[in-house]
Amino acid sequence: GKAIKVAGLKSTQSAIIDCEKKSRAFTFNNAETSASILRRIVIISGKTGTGDGGGILCAENTSGYGASPTIEFCTIASCSAPGDGNDGGGISCHKSSPTIKDCRIYFNSAKDKGGGIHCTDESSPTIERCTVLNNAAVDSGGGIYCSQESVATIRSCFIAYNTAAHDSGGGIFCNNNSDCLIQNCVIVRNNGTPYGGGIGMVMRVDVLHA
Repeated sequence: GKAIKVAGLKSTQSAIIDCEKKSRAFTFNNAETSASILRRIVIISGKTGTGDGGGILCAENTSGYGASPTIEFCTIASCSAPGDGNDGGGISCHKSSPTIKDCRIYFNSAKDKGGGIHCTDESSPTIERCTVLNNAAVDSGGGIYCSQESVATIRSCFIAYNTAAHDSGGGIFCNNNSDCLIQNCVIVRNNGTPYGGGIGMVMRVDVLHA
């Protein structure tokens, strides 16, 4: 729960964390605030044995308080949540509200939902100026998945070439009393089966200038 910043040493140089498919890189589960910062970190080859969030997990603590870290100028790539029912190959949020901005989220995968980013249980993430590219979910939400009364703000993002193999929302999927605000985004060449290649929605999605 302490406010700790982990950052690359220089404004033009990132620190690289190679998890070698042995574990995830970071877990925030003690009511961290926006003062807990990841900046200019490259996370590659994160993997969960069981559970969600191959690269980063944001979750509630035992008192039910979620985490709200700041994740900026980071790359999360080639991370996976490969177990049955596991979600969030790159980032998973449970009852948490991280700010994710100016990040690149590439080539991540989930056995179930949210190949790139997974949000559930009343999470309220802000995802801004991010590139969400070539992520895959076996179920729904290849790029971004939002469910269980979550509210996601997705602004000025490029979301492309993501895949939901066996359900909808190749780019973005919104379900189960959740809301998504999608503003000034480019959403192209995503694939969902059987429908919703770009956006799959069961609940309300507000799209502005996408």
